[in-house]
This record gives sequence, structure tokens and C-alpha cells, in this order.
Amino acid sequence: MNSANISALAINKDMHMNRNGQSRGWDRRPPSAPGALRTALLLIAVVALAACATAPREQDPLVERAQARWDAIIARDYDAAYALYSPGYRSATSRTDFEIGLRTKRVNLTSAKYREHQCQGEVCTVTFDIEYVALRPVPGVPKWEAPGKVDDTWILASGEWWYVPPEH
Repeated sequence: MNSANISALAINKDMHMNRNGQSRGWDRRPPSAPGALRTALLLIAVVALAACATAPREQDPLVERAQARWDAIIARDYDAAYALYSPGYRSATSRTDFEIGLRTKRVNLTSAKYREHQCQGEVCTVTFDIEYVALRPVPGVPKWEAPGKVDDTWILASGEWWYVPPEH
């Protein structure tokens, strides 16, 4: 078979041929029922997934503020982080003491991702998965990287969520 015959076969593969090898025209048969159903279901699934991906989600104010606190601490934006602490904490701890407390820790947070939260009335526990680096944890080890889990306490006061640090 020469290249002209191969090209002709490739071009004519969708045409019906009669017994003598003559073309009866392009295939105009409707798609099979199982194939059409499969295609329709696939199209519906794609459209549904696209709608889910583009639909705006209303974020929970508690989760937004809790994530903003961790983001500010990781970015070392101490003003933004301090503003999310409860008014009671801020009245007892100065902004300067707050920053010194964070700067002198030998642990640097590298990420914090919201996991879940549970509330009882106006008090919620918000759980985050964190990753951190401990600098010089023991002699001879320059740093230690590890994941962890943190439970934060938040209270609702005057219509706003505030972080309450654990007592030491």
C-alpha cells in the first residue's frame, strides 16, 4: 500500500463504504444512546464543578479574624496581631511587651491553616494546623522544623470576635 492509499484511508475513515468500496457519504448516524448519555453526564459534571469553583463563599467572621491573627504573627505585623487580642488582654499587656514576647521566642511560625472550630455560646475554640522552625533547640542542631496543632480561644464581645491567650 502506498502513501496515497494510506492518506485516502485516513481521510475516508468516517465515511461509509458499500461492498464495492464506493463511498455512501459521511456518517450521519445519531450517536449511540450510552455514548450520548455519558457525554451529557460529563458535561453536567463539568458545569457543576465550574459553578462550585467560582461561587463566592461567605467567610465566617470568626475564622477570618483567627486566620488574620496567625497571618499577622507569621508576617511579623505586630500591630495587626495585637489589634485582634481581647480588650482585657490589651489593657493588661502593652503593645511593646506584646512584641517583645513574640520576638524573643525561639520558635518561628512558617504557616497556619484553619482546620475547624467548635463553639459553646460566645466562646469558641479554633483549631489550626501550624508549621514552625525552632532555632537552635539543642546544642549542635541549628534548627528543627515540625508541624503541630494549636487550639485558640476566641470570645464574642460587643459583636466582635477577640483572641484570648492562655494564661501562663
